[in-house]
Order: sequence, then structure tokens, then C-alpha cells
Amino acid sequence: MKKTISFLAILAADVVSLILAFHLAYFIRVKIIQDLFSVSNPWFFPLEHFYKMYYLLLVFILIFSYEKLYTKRYEFFEEFVFIARGLFMSVILIGVLVYLSRTYEIFTRTIPILMMLTGMVIVPLFRYVVKKILTASGIYIKNAAVLGKKEETTQVIPMLKKLEARGYKIAALLDMERETVKPPGEVETLIIVSKGIEPERLNRLINQWESRVKEIKIVSDSSYLKTIGVETEHVEELLLMRMANNLLSPFNQFLKRVFDLVVSMITGMMLLPVFMIIAVIIKIDSRGSVLFIQERYGKEGKKFRLFKFRSMYADADDKLKEYLRRHPGLQEEWDQYKKLKSSDPRVTRVGKFLRRFSLDESPQIFNVLKGDMSIVGPRPYLPREKEEIEQSAAIIFRVKSGLTGLWQIKGRNELNFDARLKLDEFYVRNWSFLLDITIILKTFGAVLTGKGAY
Repeated sequence: MKKTISFLAILAADVVSLILAFHLAYFIRVKIIQDLFSVSNPWFFPLEHFYKMYYLLLVFILIFSYEKLYTKRYEFFEEFVFIARGLFMSVILIGVLVYLSRTYEIFTRTIPILMMLTGMVIVPLFRYVVKKILTASGIYIKNAAVLGKKEETTQVIPMLKKLEARGYKIAALLDMERETVKPPGEVETLIIVSKGIEPERLNRLINQWESRVKEIKIVSDSSYLKTIGVETEHVEELLLMRMANNLLSPFNQFLKRVFDLVVSMITGMMLLPVFMIIAVIIKIDSRGSVLFIQERYGKEGKKFRLFKFRSMYADADDKLKEYLRRHPGLQEEWDQYKKLKSSDPRVTRVGKFLRRFSLDESPQIFNVLKGDMSIVGPRPYLPREKEEIEQSAAIIFRVKSGLTGLWQIKGRNELNFDARLKLDEFYVRNWSFLLDITIILKTFGAVLTGKGAY
């Protein structure tokens, strides 16, 4: 709730300050520049005409969101730099939109430029005042716990106090020997002082605490950390590494859901004729149902019914057991990849073709429409795999499974199970729309080549 109130208050401050910056820019152009320097414009419209284009304020808000001005906390002068850059980018984009919409006759070039300049003063000041009010009321405060070896933690606490300027309050100090205890009170942020902690132990700590707090920051003095999706910030001479976990943001999940609905509806309608043809061929090829419905783990570890075109014989399990009994050397391959690369006796003739081009997975577009899955994400795991994903479940199960993902474009069944887990963790922590688009485009290439499809 505090996070929502803070977001809405800062958003409101931006909207009000941007409107004020525009009016001030208009006043300077009309009352000062025009009168003082006798500059006129025969196409200059009254202020009322500009009100029809207030939707352009959305451009500023979206650019500010892109600059993470609503999700990341900065000190005043750091924030000023990002605001200034956001204003500049917004003015450029608005100029393009106005030109393309042929409404440029109501603008003079000086008004957007003046708005950018006045905004550089007004927007940071409004934000500063609002944050001061929110901090004084306790709404903008984030309670943090510091975890590390006692001697190392004690040394950095004076510098970590500088985080108070960003709304953090050091509420607890936790010694490494007490790493299994839960964070006291309403601690939202865990700061791990990594000095003296072995890499393996540090990774265990991250997995252990990730589901207990909303964010993790790491005070690091070395570069041994694996790629885990981090953002960096400086406090004095300290380098803090924040676990970004981009896909855990409610706002990002909302945008991703809208994208999923649009893409799945369009794709579903386009593929309906193909689905009908595949259904007929499956029925002709072998006995059994057209669809294969299987329980998989989805968001929050909840099971859902996943749809696939049937690519195996009705007695697939019996065929597999008999085949492994007659070929004991393949048991190791099955244990490592959960697939048989060379020859799988369970797969039908049509099934081999469907798998070759991933057509067996295409009905999952309806899982996306239902909300069980997303277009891009970690591939859904089987119930029998629960024990094997235990160490990664805290991060992977916090998002929806995907119709495609990094596993599909990095080799699929040519990768072992541990590599798949690492890719899924990487995706959640490093998510962006650009990454999703990249995965979707590369999926087409992976499907056409059939790499890793068995």
C-alpha cells in the first residue's frame, strides 16, 4: 500500500509540474518573447487549442517510466540528471508525433524547448517536496536489514546511513550465523555485505532470502558474482548491487499481460485453420484424443492444465519403460535431459513432424488467453520435476510460465536441466520488453531450424 501511495503521489507531482511547466512556457513565449522582441506567428493558436493535445503528457510519463523514475530511488542531483534526459527525449518524441499528425501549425518551436527548460526546474522541485512529505509521514520509508559478517557489517554501516537520503532506514543488523532467521518486523530490503562470503554461500543466501523480502541489495567488493540481473548505485565509495527482478514489478506484469492478450488473440485467429488441419491428421495417424492435456506448475507453484497437440501413442509410458529396459545405456540420457535424443518410441509419425516445428506446443496460445501462461517466460515444469527445481523455485514460480523462452532459443533439449534453470532465473531477473521481442523473433529461427527439438 505504501508503495502504491508513493507511486501515485510522485506521478501526480509529475503531472502537475509538467502542466505548470507548459503554462509557464506558453506565458514566456506569448507575454515576454513576443511582446519584448516583437516576435509574432500568424499561425499561433490561443491556449485553449493546446488543451486538446494534453494527451501528449503521456509521452513524458512513459519516458520517465523508461528512465525508472518511478521504480528506482535516487538522490536529488542523480534524479535531476534522469529528469533532464527524460524531458529532452520527450520533447524530441513529441516533435515527431506533432509533425506526423500535421498539428505542427499550432506550435512554435520555442514552446517545447521552453517547457523542457522550465520543467528542469519545476519537476525536480515538486518531486523533492512530495518525497519530503511522504518521508515525514513514514510512507516513503523502506525498512532495511543488513546481513553479513559482523566485523565487515560494522565497517560499512556509517556509509550505508547515506541511504536515508533515498528513503531507506536501517532497521536491523543480522549476523551471518543467524542467516536462517526471518527478517524482523516489516523489513522490505535486505542489504548483504558480501565481503568474506564465499560465492556458493552468497548464492544460497540470495535464493534463501529472495522470497522473504521485496528487494535485495549487495555491497560487493569483487566481481565473482554470476550474472543475476543487477542494477548498481553508489553510496560514498561503496558499490551497491540491487537485484532488479524486473518481472516481479506489478506494473511490468500488467504491461506484459496486455501484450499477451493482444498477441494471443491475433495469433489464435490466424492459426485456427491450421489447428483444424492438424487435428484431422492426428486422428488419422493414431488412435487417441487430438489434445494432450497435462498438469504443469505455473505462477506461485500452482498447477494448471497445459494444452498440447498429442504427439505420442496412447500407451506412451509403457513403451518408454520397455524401451529403457531393452536399452539400459539410454537411462543416463533420460535422467540428464528428461528426453531421448536419438529415438523416442513414444512419439508417433505425425508427432515427430509436429515436434520438429514445435507445432505440438501451439494450442498453448489458449493457455495464454486463459491467463495460465504468458507468450514469453520460463517453460512450465512437470510435477515430477518439483524436487529438482527446489533451489530455483523461489524466483521462477513468481511469474507465469511462457509459450517460448530463453530455453527454446538457446538449444532446448540439447541443454541439461541445470542449464535450463539458470536460463529461467536469468530471464526473470533481466526481463524487459526488448528481451521478450528478441526471444519471439529468435523463436521463429529456432523453429525453422528445429535445433534441439526431439
